[in-house]
Amino acid sequence: MPSNSFSRFHSASRLPTQESKRAKRLRLKEQKESRAALSRLQSTNQPVYTQQPPEASNHNDSMQFNVNIEGASEWIDEELNLSNETQDSLRQIRLEKERLLQQIKQQRWVNLMVVLLPTYLHMKQVTNDWTTLTWDQDRSSDVCACPIENKTSRVVDLVDIMGQKRQNLSFCSCMPDQVFLMTQGYIGSTPAFPQTAFSVRLLNFYDLLWNLCNSHATPFAKVIRQWNEPRSSRLLAKKSTKPRELCRNLSGAIDAYRYLRRTSQQMIETVTSPHPQDRLAQRSCPSCFGRSHPELLTKKNDNEIFICLDGNFQHRHHERAEKGHLLLQTPVLFIPPDEVEDAKDEIRQHELALRKSDKAKDRCSEIHKAADDKRNETTWKGCDDTGLMGCCCRHDAVVYYCNISQSGEGRGLPFSIIKHLFTELHSSSQLRILYDIGCSLDKFIKLRKLLPHFSERMKFATSVFHSYVHDWKCQVAYNPRLNDGWGLTDGEGLERIERLVATLRRKTINALAHQKAAFKVLDDLTVLPNPHSSPLANYTHAFFRGQWERQRSFESNQKQADIEKKQELAQFLERAEQLQSLAESFKSMVGTSMEDNNNALIILERIHQPQKTHDEQLVNSGGYFNNLNAHNKDREKKLVLLWSAKSALFKKAVDIQSELQPLKNSKSCGDRLGTRLKEKIFAALNRRKAGVSNAIKTFCNRRCEYLKKFAPELVNLPENQPFDYKTFLTMTLDDPIWNDGFLCTSQEPWAVDPTVRSGIHAVLALDRASEEIERITIDLQHALSWGVYHYQQLTQCRHKCSDKDHENDDIVCLAAKELGGHSAAGFRMGTTILQGEIERALNQHRLLLLSWHHSILALLSKKLTNRSDLPGCWFDLLEILVMNVHTGSTGDIDEDMEIVELDDGDSDGESVGVAVLDDYEDENDEERAATAPV
Repeated sequence: MPSNSFSRFHSASRLPTQESKRAKRLRLKEQKESRAALSRLQSTNQPVYTQQPPEASNHNDSMQFNVNIEGASEWIDEELNLSNETQDSLRQIRLEKERLLQQIKQQRWVNLMVVLLPTYLHMKQVTNDWTTLTWDQDRSSDVCACPIENKTSRVVDLVDIMGQKRQNLSFCSCMPDQVFLMTQGYIGSTPAFPQTAFSVRLLNFYDLLWNLCNSHATPFAKVIRQWNEPRSSRLLAKKSTKPRELCRNLSGAIDAYRYLRRTSQQMIETVTSPHPQDRLAQRSCPSCFGRSHPELLTKKNDNEIFICLDGNFQHRHHERAEKGHLLLQTPVLFIPPDEVEDAKDEIRQHELALRKSDKAKDRCSEIHKAADDKRNETTWKGCDDTGLMGCCCRHDAVVYYCNISQSGEGRGLPFSIIKHLFTELHSSSQLRILYDIGCSLDKFIKLRKLLPHFSERMKFATSVFHSYVHDWKCQVAYNPRLNDGWGLTDGEGLERIERLVATLRRKTINALAHQKAAFKVLDDLTVLPNPHSSPLANYTHAFFRGQWERQRSFESNQKQADIEKKQELAQFLERAEQLQSLAESFKSMVGTSMEDNNNALIILERIHQPQKTHDEQLVNSGGYFNNLNAHNKDREKKLVLLWSAKSALFKKAVDIQSELQPLKNSKSCGDRLGTRLKEKIFAALNRRKAGVSNAIKTFCNRRCEYLKKFAPELVNLPENQPFDYKTFLTMTLDDPIWNDGFLCTSQEPWAVDPTVRSGIHAVLALDRASEEIERITIDLQHALSWGVYHYQQLTQCRHKCSDKDHENDDIVCLAAKELGGHSAAGFRMGTTILQGEIERALNQHRLLLLSWHHSILALLSKKLTNRSDLPGCWFDLLEILVMNVHTGSTGDIDEDMEIVELDDGDSDGESVGVAVLDDYEDENDEERAATAPV
């Protein structure tokens, strides 16, 4: 297209510019005159209505004047027939205009924040974070010294938590309008010419509400409007009696407030934490990412950091929610998308170099619905981000997130988080990683030789609850309850992400309870004689540990091919049972006449023929259990069928326990469920009851049949007695019943003696509880050492702010120059502002340490920890801080009486545990009996 033609096309298809007030008045005046002229035309040309319209028009008008049957005139606009290319061009022009407008708006915010941030920090110090009585006093003289005649005034709607008003405010061209609003305690909703502003204390309240109650901006705006209108005047929309809708305005003010708050927090993190791991300790969890004080003796597992990974597909982002006009701003808690893509590229490069395929998955990946994800493009149609992959520490504090983009969890997402963490940790730190398929992720990284420099610093395990869906060989290697060093860390922190703080005191009490229960079981077992020892002696802890090592050795030598053959054989025998059952049922239906008998025999032959072929294949398959005679097919059949029934019942147990887990959390962790969720859980249990009852019946019948015929001495043992659905609900996933026992090919004590199996479970529970107590001591040392270290860092930064040398390249001086500028006067102003912010952070940290002090004293008084295990510098610092505490109350409140009154009240239903299921089942049985037909 020639340049002149393109210029004419661009000018013709350019979107109209915004109309000024003068142009709008002229346009409305012309429309009014046109309507008046048209009215006179209708009154003087009445005969036209009776004339017939012309057959054809001699000119091509773009608009026609028609008259309807009632005599009213109509203007009909004919649509322009534009080509597809022209429509696409117009669409691109509109998108380009929108992109430019958004970029201009963002640039205005960026330019504004350079001036607004120092003003925000200064006003924050003057008003004590807008908590004084004079928080809304006009302090514009602090930023503007211009004469009054240079200032202009404009009406602005001001919204506070205790009222709202429309007020005339003064502004000056020397500073942006937002700066003048900040000096009066408000933040505007737009970067230029704000018409609506919200108080900073209102935004402080909303930020706290959003963090703890997950409050959204739209309902909060409605609440504030309905709360303020009875207490102050109503803010009306322009030329209307309706109230203003302030949701969009509130969102803009919230964004500006969060930017200011986030920037000030990152500034404190930068000047006080020189190493990235120290920033993680400050931002996430000091117990995990802090370091022990040098005066403490370093333990072998002092540098271990436990993290758990998990994905969630309930959070999605629609691709049309934003047009992508602006560059992506990644929050500090999120892994940048570029790093995720780089991690995936690194995996592909290693696969090509080593000729590994990402399609080959082990059995654990196949049975895990997140790894072998069945979601496809239809599931996330219209969405660009389809979920979140999260990482938290063992105390349930969030470490990092990354977006899941139109895919399942995959291996690239957890790999990118692990790789990013190693770049921020000290070289001596070691990662212990829990993941739903930690076994598969470990094999994946090792086979592709990923992160070879960090291979000795990371160890994998499966999360406790998800580990039970893995086969036993995998559990022995990756279940944290069956392996040393994991304590009671369960890896389920992201399942209860709303509980960001799990106190060390509660963990200590929980670990001591586990330890006490394990000691009780072992005390009862160690008084019993050990029939497997020579000479005869009682059971000992060492014997149980030795049997566990033998069991681990046996399981590690099992071949996956043998396990798969066993599963195929079980399916084969179950089909044979079904054929036999059909044949016997058909015999009972045979008629008495000769004709019916002949037909029955023909059909029966059709059933027996595949069964005969089935039996021949069984004979050719050979024996599976090596210690049995290969010709003893009857016993082998019973063992395989019993093993299949037990495996099916264990799957039902996993499903039941997954449904009961929220009930257990409500009792142990304090997670509130409510009546509706409890009713949904009970309904889900009722839906599963029929299938579970059938599985229980099948297992009990097959076990009884096998024991009576081949092991009659085991029939009367308590663990081999039949059980019902109610008893099944109380069985945990680590109950001794789930041991293979006589189903195993080994005849060692760990396989055949239930007492030995109970002792092994008790010893493992004791070891994990002891490890947890030791781990809690290390966590406590890390937290207290970090508390002292961070207090010292804040104090040093406060002293550095008094340094008047603005040529210094210290990080504190650089931060002051960013706030005030590089000039001497600007540097002095920046150091003053920075010193005030550091002083405020120091006061908040002091309150945090004092709150920790009460918990430490409680742990020491109950002898849950020893004073010698804690750093001495902690007690020295707290002695100074406690002396400077001034309580504002003149008396103490007796809380004990109030607690007694609250405890005597009606239950809120949140303490419901598994025990109530028996009563629930009894009520359901009574209801069914009452409604059953007679």
